[in-house]
Amino acid sequence: MNSNEVLFWIKNPVSIAGENINGICYLRLIDDIQQANVQLIFVAIEYSKILHKRQVMHFYIFLIPYDANNPQMIPEKLLEKNKQVQITLDSPRNFKISQSNPKKKYELQNGTMFQVTRQYGVNEDYTHIQDLYRGVIKSGDYKLPFQVPTKFGMNSSFVYRNSDGLQQAKIQYKIYLKISDLQSNQVIIQKSIPVYINSRFKFTEQKRESEGNIVQFFCIHRGMIELSIRTAKNLYKPGEVLELEYILNTTRAQRCISKVEVKLNHYLSFIDDDENERVIKNNTLYTTELPGNPAGKRSDILKHSITIPNDLAATVKMEFIKNHYILQVQAFSDGLLTSLAIPVICQIPIIILERRKQEKPNLDDWKFITQSQDNNSFSLFTSQQQQLFN
Repeated sequence: MNSNEVLFWIKNPVSIAGENINGICYLRLIDDIQQANVQLIFVAIEYSKILHKRQVMHFYIFLIPYDANNPQMIPEKLLEKNKQVQITLDSPRNFKISQSNPKKKYELQNGTMFQVTRQYGVNEDYTHIQDLYRGVIKSGDYKLPFQVPTKFGMNSSFVYRNSDGLQQAKIQYKIYLKISDLQSNQVIIQKSIPVYINSRFKFTEQKRESEGNIVQFFCIHRGMIELSIRTAKNLYKPGEVLELEYILNTTRAQRCISKVEVKLNHYLSFIDDDENERVIKNNTLYTTELPGNPAGKRSDILKHSITIPNDLAATVKMEFIKNHYILQVQAFSDGLLTSLAIPVICQIPIIILERRKQEKPNLDDWKFITQSQDNNSFSLFTSQQQQLFN
């Protein structure tokens, strides 16, 4: 053993909000610790960030009076008069309830003036600290089972960052193992692992969203056409197959349905400190055209399968991040110009869940200390922790 080492194993790669996260921490110590304090810490990091930049010629900066030693003293109205000044809006959220929003400030960097608003932080409502053990820990290899509670209101894990880093957001959960030496007041080990959570959705909500608002009619001067759609569920993991069922009805119309267009759309937006919703993504992930239906006929139940892309981030609906997916089906009636025909549109929200693979640490060279070894109180404690899995 050359150095201290910590490895983690999580029983469920993705947990549901409100469930316990069970796992094992594999600990290797090269030296004894006479007065050790072992803590397990669960934290939630949540923020969104947008940087808006405008190019500015250097001589415009000097039209604004400023004190280079104290740029925060620049009146905001003077800065706003010159629209060509480069402005940066940085709007992550700090969830510490006791901390008020920081004031705007100005920074001068390389001849460019920045207006900066920063709000980072940890959601303290979800922070959980467990004091597991105090006492002597002898050198060796240990298995330390643990259990961390989560809360029902937690959002799904989510990470987004565009190519230049100017737009990013994160909902991340981590578990830390922290071992301190109370004698020297030093942290000996502090190691973390990300854990993943899916929001909890009620069954009644799932059923309502997969079956509600799915029949639309379109009145035309030659009758009425009908489109109805449904899915077996609306919770999907990346890589799963979505089975769509739809019915076309032209029994009350003299026009046919020329084509049916199926789309899976993705919408991502951030809400900044001024409560402005800023659209980050509005794109189509999947599209295809299906056959229509002749006039005066009601079709049987038609089916179409869509494979959910593997790289989709989880659905998030919260105060400052909205990431959602919409299944949209459009039925076009024939007209003089098909491209000008007004379609009948049906939409169903599709909830995407976080999906992760099980990871196992490599323990080939580990030799774990057993409870039977003499005078090892920490080994006895780890054996008692094993009851969490019984």
